[in-house]
Amino acid sequence: MVKELANRKNNASGNIVEAGQNYRKNYVLNNVIPEKNARKHNTRTCHIHDLEFYDITYNCIGVSVSDLIGNKHRNFNNMISTLHRAILEVTNNQSGGIGFINFDSDIAPYIANESDVEIIDCFRDFFMNLNMNTRKGCEKPYVTFNFGLETSENGRRASRLMLEAYEKGDERGNPFIFPNLVFKLKASINVDNSSPNHDYILRRLMLHQKEWYRLILIAIAVVIEII
Repeated sequence: MVKELANRKNNASGNIVEAGQNYRKNYVLNNVIPEKNARKHNTRTCHIHDLEFYDITYNCIGVSVSDLIGNKHRNFNNMISTLHRAILEVTNNQSGGIGFINFDSDIAPYIANESDVEIIDCFRDFFMNLNMNTRKGCEKPYVTFNFGLETSENGRRASRLMLEAYEKGDERGNPFIFPNLVFKLKASINVDNSSPNHDYILRRLMLHQKEWYRLILIAIAVVIEII
C-alpha cells in the first residue's frame, strides 16, 4: 500500500483509513464532482486537495484560543490541557490544519502567576501530546502557532518560554514535528533593529537553524541504519 501522507503512521488505524479514503475518493470522482474536474484530477492536470472530505466538511481553519476554550479564568496548565482537548475535537471534525492567528497574544493572560520552569514543562508536555497520533488514530494534528507581534511583558514572556520549550525538543532531544511555529513580521515590531521584538526574530532564526541541523543528523542516521 502506497503511503500518500508523511504524517500518517503505518498502524492498524492507518491501514483502515487509507482503504476507506481511497474508496471515498473514487466515489467523489465518479458520482459527485463534475466529470471535467474529475478528469483533470485523474490526469494530474490539477489536484483536488483532501478529496475524500469533499462535501463533508471544510478544509483548514484560523482560530484564537478563546474561540476554542472561551474566556474563563484558568491557570496556565489548565488552559493548555483544555486547549489540547479542544484541538483534538476540531482536528477530527475537519480536513487540513488549525492555525492560531496570534498565539502569543492569546496565551499572555494565563502566564502571570506561573514560574518559567512550570510554563516550559507545560509547553513541552503540550508539544509532545500534539505529536501523538490522535487524528484518526494514525496522524498528528496539523497545528500552527503564529506569533511575534505581541509586545506586552507577558506576551513577550510567553513567546520566549515557548521557544525555550520548543528548543529542548522531546524526551530524547529530537525536534518536534508539530506545532509549526510561524513568526509574523512587521517592520515596527520585530524587523527593524530597534523594534521591541527584534531579539525574538533572531532567536527564532537560530532555532530554525538548529531544527534543520538535528533533522539532517536524524536522516543520516536512518540512512546508515538502512544501509
